[in-house]
Amino acid sequence: MRSTLSLPLVVTLASALAVTGEAAIVIDFDYSYDSGGWYTSDVKAALNAAAATFTGFTNSLTAITPGGSNTWTATFMNPSDPYGADVNVDDLSLATNTLKVYVGTFTDGGSLGVGGNGGHSGSGSSAFINTLNRGDATDATRWGGSISFNSGMTWHFDIPTGPGAGENDFYSVAVHELGHVLGFGTTAAWDDLVSGATFTGTASVAAYGGNVPLAGDLAHWQSGLMSGGQETAMDPELTVGTRKGFTALDYAAMSDIGWTGVPEPASLALLSLGLSLLSRRRR
Repeated sequence: MRSTLSLPLVVTLASALAVTGEAAIVIDFDYSYDSGGWYTSDVKAALNAAAATFTGFTNSLTAITPGGSNTWTATFMNPSDPYGADVNVDDLSLATNTLKVYVGTFTDGGSLGVGGNGGHSGSGSSAFINTLNRGDATDATRWGGSISFNSGMTWHFDIPTGPGAGENDFYSVAVHELGHVLGFGTTAAWDDLVSGATFTGTASVAAYGGNVPLAGDLAHWQSGLMSGGQETAMDPELTVGTRKGFTALDYAAMSDIGWTGVPEPASLALLSLGLSLLSRRRR
């Protein structure tokens, strides 16, 4: 059975992806939209484990410190109502190399999760406006965004064990949705590399051996697309009772849209082996 995502690695994933001598990004989860208390300690632990997929990235993200005439508005999908109106937050402060991700839940529809990058508008000095771009003048993505999970589904939150029959693996969905927050399928940097129904990023083409086929929405890999013997994390579906993480092709796309510090293929092969062994424990 396949579930639409909209979409573990072991806990040591964070250290495996760390880049020596360079500052890594931090994903700061904001639970202020979790009015029902769905995000228990187990759910938060799984979400933090998913975030480790990306915390080896080493882009230099400037701090955003509004004040006086320097003001801005962050716009993002409402994580408590992802199919409703967007939310605006004024004058959010962000530390250097930190991304803010708002989280919530929904119950409508058959999707497991929904996620996307945030937009922004601002006014003030030219130096302040430049900080809002955080080193990428082509996109409004680098401050963060929001993700939401369907609380009506049957979930598996435990990291040391893989999902059992009938369980949707929360880690797998969280990795996928965070990929969208960081720009996969959701940004101008992505759109610029889409040609017809394929993705033409240099690193992705090298990893796949040609232009990479996309799903009909042009925001996911083609359903069932494989990389290094593993199903990609950023295709639009997850098989119930299974777990998957980022593959070499998924990481290549992140490199193509401007992220640095992407792990080397040798590290990915080791992590894929650990992921495969972990998932087998519950079968």
